[in-house]
Amino acid sequence: MIKEDFDEKISEFEEILQKVAHDITSGAIFEKLPPSELLKKTEQYVDRLSDLTTSSEELMLILKPEKASTIQFMCKKLTQTLTTFKNILLQNTSDPLANSRLAFEHLRKALTDGSDFLFLMREIRDTPSPLIEVI
Repeated sequence: MIKEDFDEKISEFEEILQKVAHDITSGAIFEKLPPSELLKKTEQYVDRLSDLTTSSEELMLILKPEKASTIQFMCKKLTQTLTTFKNILLQNTSDPLANSRLAFEHLRKALTDGSDFLFLMREIRDTPSPLIEVI
């Protein structure tokens, strides 16, 4: 049951990463959007990625406890980047487009961090701890 749940999370996580990457490359999301518009177009994806990261962390720690420090580090790194992205867009400044550009860079970083996290998720799914696999 844990593996099936984890598999679903991996699939959804990958689907969202691909959707955001596609929106960036197609120009649906770009750095010159006003902060409110950029947030409107990305908020549901960012929130879901953050939720999936947090819930996957627990499953990953169960499936491969010996990688706890790596799992926790990568999870924290990704969730912090996603949170920073949203926080930048919610700030009121005299130059909102500068906020959009800065936030957009964090979104790109989140895609990179998310890809690394996805790789770790797959690795743990494919090679869980032998003892956990037996249980």
